[in-house]
Amino acid sequence: MDSPMPDLVFAYEGGPYTDHISSEFRASVAANELNLVLEKIPSTRAFAAIEWLMPTALMLFVAKSYLDGFLGEAGRDHYVALKKATLRVAERVNRLAVTRIGTPGKLALIQPYSPVFSIWFERDDQTRFKFLIPADLSPEETEAAFDSFFAFMDGWHAGSLTQGERAPFETGPRTGRTVLLAYSLRTKKIELVDPFEGRLG
Repeated sequence: MDSPMPDLVFAYEGGPYTDHISSEFRASVAANELNLVLEKIPSTRAFAAIEWLMPTALMLFVAKSYLDGFLGEAGRDHYVALKKATLRVAERVNRLAVTRIGTPGKLALIQPYSPVFSIWFERDDQTRFKFLIPADLSPEETEAAFDSFFAFMDGWHAGSLTQGERAPFETGPRTGRTVLLAYSLRTKKIELVDPFEGRLG
């Protein structure tokens, strides 16, 4: 018999610190009937690619089955718990000092997004959104960013966004199967990021 598809996948590079974060995350979101998978992955630090499209050391994948199925059974309280758990991960990893190695001129001198943690969910059957976690905001601004992102993810799958709100994300820039998202401190909204321009769309 085939195993059921996971509702949430928390993928992480193995190590004492990430092992602790993954265990803490699992405890924070544990619930009856939730199919949560913790998956150790190889290091991504040797990859050469457009920086914001690269895998991060910690990645949360939110499956359609979580948004369309599990929440209907468990109730909205679990969505709040998931948001708090991911915010906690972001707070932890944003304290880390990250050494970035690359060819001069090809890495941004100022990195507004975490190279360690990201959140992914399905845009449609063919593509997926990647939320770039803010790395240079205050705790209050970071919490506002997560509030906006989780509201956007909920609205996208619930169909509660207007066509005007959805349209930019349906036709915006993507590379391969990935569409980048980030929180705009200026507009207080989730916006598209062009990976080649290195700015909000």
